[in-house]
Amino acid sequence: MLGPYIDISKPSYDDAKNIFGDDDIKNYIKYFEEFGIKNIIFTLGKDGALIHNKKYEENIPTFATKVIDVTGAGDAVWSGIYTGLLNNLNIVEATKLGLAFAAEKLKYLGAIAPLESWKNIKEKYMI
Repeated sequence: MLGPYIDISKPSYDDAKNIFGDDDIKNYIKYFEEFGIKNIIFTLGKDGALIHNKKYEENIPTFATKVIDVTGAGDAVWSGIYTGLLNNLNIVEATKLGLAFAAEKLKYLGAIAPLESWKNIKEKYMI
């Protein structure tokens, strides 16, 4: 069991499909739970993200309005999640911050984008 060592997993829907085969998201959640993972954050591209743990099951819509390049968007989500958690946001707020980071990154070509401070992004997206 991996659970004691993994607090958060952020698979995309495509990741789960490639790992477990063609199935629906409810079954993918069960599969990750069987590994003991406490917080599962499915990134769903244009459909945002789904957070699942013992306390929450919440769909969060994307903040993206302009998409130039998706390269680095997953890394931007992780960056926002880490930043939020390190600054005492709960898992839902941290995931929203991750989606906001991604929305900002998607406006630029390439993997690296000039993002504002996390506090400015948090305020801009009313998180």
